[in-house]
Formats: sequence, C-alpha cells, structure tokens
Amino acid sequence: MTSRRTVVSLAACVLFVSISHGTASSADLKVFASRAIWIVLQKIGPEFENGTGHELNVIAELSSELAQRIDAGETFEVIATPTPILDGPIGTGKVAADSKTTLARSAYGVGVSAGAPEPDISSVEASMQIDI
Repeated sequence: MTSRRTVVSLAACVLFVSISHGTASSADLKVFASRAIWIVLQKIGPEFENGTGHELNVIAELSSELAQRIDAGETFEVIATPTPILDGPIGTGKVAADSKTTLARSAYGVGVSAGAPEPDISSVEASMQIDI
C-alpha cells in the first residue's frame, strides 16, 4: 500500500523532527496522538525506539480530548492530531509553530449497503475486527 507506506514514513519524520528541534531531552517521549496515528505508531514505534534509544509513551485519545489535556497544562513532547486541533495550542504558544508538519490527509469514510448490518467502529479495537 503506497498510502500506508507514506503515512508511516511521515510519522517517522515527525518524530525525528521533534527530537531534532530539541523538544525532547530525556529518553522518554510523551506522544499525544489521535487514534488514527496511534495505529501507525504501533507499527513503527518499536523500530523508532530501537533506532533512537527514545521510549515512546503514546497517549491515544480523541483529538478533542487531547486538546483539553493541553489546555489543562499537561506536558508532552510530540502531538499528532488534525490541523484544526493543532492550531489551538500553536495559537496559545504551547506548540512551536515551526514544528507543524502535514502528516497525512484522509478522504476516507465508512459506508454500508442499504439493509446491511452496520460495522462496529466505536473503537480502534472494534474496527480491527471488521471482516472485509
């Protein structure tokens, strides 16, 4: 899958850029990630950790919940979330504006044929169980 490979590469670039910008000084990186990016980080995280010595502590939630945590003053080293959510912390100075990088664009949706049962997409785990 070319698009998946692109997303994986871009996610790795964001993590490397965050470290090169000096935002992470310890071996642990607290990463706020939307659930879509969390899936990618599950795949590339171990390779990143082995290659850099940084351990990823990924907090995966809805983007709106991540925004609330940032507004409440919770600290983090990296955030990967949709642009509208990211623009808020940039505007308040909690995220460095020059670190913003477009990671992925999605034009996907979920639909089912009329009369077919609706798939359970209430969580990442449930979505992974859909038989295609």
